[in-house]
Parts: sequence; structure tokens; C-alpha cells
Amino acid sequence: MLSSLQIRNILLIKQLSINFTSGLNVFTGETGAGKSILLDCIGFVLGFRGPSKFVRHGSKQGEVVAIFDLPTHHDAWEILSEAGIESLDNELIIKRINHQDGKKIAFINDQRCSTQILVKLSKKVIEIQGQNQDSELLTDNGPRELIDNFADLRTEVLNIRNVWNTLLDEKTNLMKISKEAEEIKKDEDYLTHAINELKELQPQAGEDVILENKRRLMKSAEKIKYDLQKAYETLEQGCVEKNIDASLGWLSKLNMDLDYQLKATIDLLENSSKNVTQVLSNISDILSQLELEKDNVQEIEERLFLIKELSRKYKVVPDDLGKHSEELSENLLKLESFQGSIDELEKRIHRLEQKYNELAKDLSIKRIEAAKKLDYDMERQLPALKLDQATFKTTIEKVKSGVSGQDKVRFDVSTNPGTPLGPVGKIASGGEQSRFLLGLKVALADLNTGLTLIFDEIDSGVGGATADAVGKRLRALAVGTQILVVTHSPQVASLGNHHIKVVKFLRNSVNEVGVSELNPIERTEEISRMLSGGVVTPEARLAADVLLRG
Repeated sequence: MLSSLQIRNILLIKQLSINFTSGLNVFTGETGAGKSILLDCIGFVLGFRGPSKFVRHGSKQGEVVAIFDLPTHHDAWEILSEAGIESLDNELIIKRINHQDGKKIAFINDQRCSTQILVKLSKKVIEIQGQNQDSELLTDNGPRELIDNFADLRTEVLNIRNVWNTLLDEKTNLMKISKEAEEIKKDEDYLTHAINELKELQPQAGEDVILENKRRLMKSAEKIKYDLQKAYETLEQGCVEKNIDASLGWLSKLNMDLDYQLKATIDLLENSSKNVTQVLSNISDILSQLELEKDNVQEIEERLFLIKELSRKYKVVPDDLGKHSEELSENLLKLESFQGSIDELEKRIHRLEQKYNELAKDLSIKRIEAAKKLDYDMERQLPALKLDQATFKTTIEKVKSGVSGQDKVRFDVSTNPGTPLGPVGKIASGGEQSRFLLGLKVALADLNTGLTLIFDEIDSGVGGATADAVGKRLRALAVGTQILVVTHSPQVASLGNHHIKVVKFLRNSVNEVGVSELNPIERTEEISRMLSGGVVTPEARLAADVLLRG
């Protein structure tokens, strides 16, 4: 439950602290006293947006601190654990600061937190119900969520949500892969042609440079041949080899024992003969090769042209033509693999759709059973809320599949005998809607353990016996939980377990809002004021005593 609220420098509040108890806590005060400011502060500390000018005039910042006393098993602790926020025994402290420039900072148990975590946590600790304001009776999902809570279908709803989300993921994957396959399919002919063209060419890395060098060599082949030929003829016609052999003949006749280094000289001459022979052989081989390659110039130029042409065509450098061919082949292979993936995805989607339909059918059956029980419980609640002439019916319609199943739940009512049923938001007045919602809360009370409920003027537009009925329903609902209610009804106020009065006063020519927790005597005076209006009469005090005694 909410154990205390501390506010500093917010709107007309300079500083105040409010303590709360379990059961029914009532707020009363003159119209315009500032009760709505307190609700704004509670909404602000929970992470909701406040008024644009929220900080008290003349202050740099305002802050609100809400302290909760929660049971060990409360859902809030799991959220804190997931967020990495330390728990402080059973105490939860939420602090939110609003700077003059609009910047907002939130803390949970003295640890900085995001607004998303704060809002997620807040939904587990407080629920605010204002007349015609986001009422669960009026929102699209509100009635369905109430039915699911009423029947304790959280596991079933979680299961179908998981299957639905997985189904959406698989359908998204199928759409993505199908689109890629379609794009490749459109280019299949192009890919096949390009792959064949590049495979036929079989380009090698660096081949264009080699061919370019060869082409230049071929172009200058005649000049090279002439020079080589002259070199050959010079060696051959000069009889260099024959003369060396003749010299070797003469030298070999000499006495090798003479110490004139003849052996070394003969060895040099023999090597020279061999070198000349090798040179002549090499020149002859080069001349033969040039003669053979003379006819390949056109072939080289044609291949070089084709390499450059395909390089421009496929927008890659010549060295990458081979790699590009491999990439195109991989894309073509993807088409085959995509088809296999598509077949497998379609099978999985079919299985998931079957599973989803089974879960949705089971969930619908359970919701229909819960709706019957809720209608029965509401039938017993309505007379006590002075709606004994009204009819309440939970209508469940089959709708398109979604994350929560295939059901749309709507609360239909008839407020007068003989009139047709219709959506509660269109048929019931504001006061009647509040009482229908209160009846629902009473029916669902045992499922709201640990949740503080706030009702803002739920008794608006009713008085007398009806207001008394509303008060008794609130008192019944508050057993085992905590309810905060802003009321102008003395009947409702008299049934509170804890009474807080909101007042506006002037201090140093500036309006301020304050609160006081009323003792029994003060409470009698406040209810007397609510009964009599401007002047509290003895009769009003007597009536207040009667209300307080019940």
C-alpha cells in the first residue's frame, strides 16, 4: 500500500507530507481547495506527465516522494530485479524531480531509473480511476483485460501472446526471404549469362598486366629480332667458338708441369667456349619463340580487350572479375537455398497457426465461462449500488486474430427496464459508469492484492441513498487492500477509515495548499460542513454523528 506522500514546491504546494493507512482513505475539501493537485502529484511521481508549469513559482525544482509498503510476493520486486535496482526490505521509495526547465529525473530506492521502468512499476502498485478518464469500461482492451484477470487467465494469455509473436516473426522472415528470392529470380537470366560469360573467359588475377606487357613485346618484336640476329651473326661469323677451340688445341700440347698457371688459363678458355655456345643457343631459342608468338598478337589483343570490356560491364577492376563470378554464382545458389528456407518456414507457420487457433479456441471458451460468472456477480452487485433496474451483460465477439486471441469483449448495459442493451460508454451516464466500474472492482477485489486503487469523484452526480451505497461498496472493496477516494459526498466520507482534508490558504499574499489528517472531532465538523454547506448547524452535526456511527 501507499504509506506516505511527500511533496515540495509543486504548483500551490510549498511542502506537505501525508500518511495513509490500509482500507478506505477519503479526501475532502471545498471545491478548488487543491484535491486535484494531490492526484496530479501522485500521477507525476508514477511517471505520468504533469501540467506544463508544474514547479512552484519562484522555485528551481519541485519533487514528489511516494513510499510504499509492499508484501514480499508483490510483482513490483520482480520488475526491480530485472532493472537491477536494489530492494529495501518491503519498502519501495519512488522519487521524481521536476526542474524549472521541464527536465524530469526519477529515482527508485535512491537509484536513477528511466521513465519506462517507472511507468511499468507504477502500474503494479497504483491504479487511478477518474470519471470518464481511461476507464476500463470504455477502452478497447479494458473489458477483455478485466475478464482475463477475473478468470485468472494470465498463463493462457501469455502463451497465446508468445505463439502470436513467434508467428509474426516467422511471417516477417518469410516475407523477407520471399522478397529476396523474387529479386534474384528476376535476375536469374542475367546471372546465368554473366556467370557463363565470365566462366568462358576464366580471367586470372594480374592477367591484364601480363597481356599488356606481352602485347608491347610483340609490337616491338621486329626490332628485338633484328638486334638478336645481329648479335648472333657477330658471334658466329667472328668464329669466336672455332678460334677458342683452336687456342685450346695449341695450349693443350704444352707441358702442364710448367709453372705458368696454364691449367687455370685452359679452364677459363674452356668455360668461355661453353658460355659462347650457350649464348648462341639462347639467342636462337628467343628468335624461334618470337617467330612463333608473332601470330599470337591478335589473340592477345582480343583477350585483353575482352577483359577490359567485362571489367567495365560489371563495374569491377580486372583483378576482381574472378571474385565477381564467384559472387554471382553464390547469388544463383541462394535461389535454391531460399526455396528450401521458404518451404520450411511455410511448414512452421502452418504449425504455429494450428497451435494459435487451438489456444485461441480454448481461451475463448474460458472467457465465455468467466463472462457468465461475472454477469452473475454483477447482477448481485447492482442493487446495492442503486442500479437495481439496470442490466449488465458481458458480450464477447469473434474478431480477427491478434496478440490476445480472437475475442473482443464489451460491457453492455441497460439502465431502464425494456430498453435495449448497448455499450456502457454510450448508454450509462457518468455517475452510472462510475458505479458499474465500482461493481466490477468489488467483483474483482480478491485479484487486486497489493494494488492501491484511487477513485477521483466516483460518486459525482449521486446523492442520498445512492451515495451511501457507493460508500459501502468502496468500504467493502477496501477490505484487505487500500483505496484513496476524492469525494464531495458526506455519505462516502463518513465511511472512510482515514480522513484527510485538503485546504487552500493565503500565506504572505500567496495561495498555498495544505492537508490535515482529521481526528474524530475534526471529522464530525468536516462532514457537518459537507452536509450543511456554508454554515454548520446543530442539525448538521447531529446528522454527521449519525453518518459516522453508521
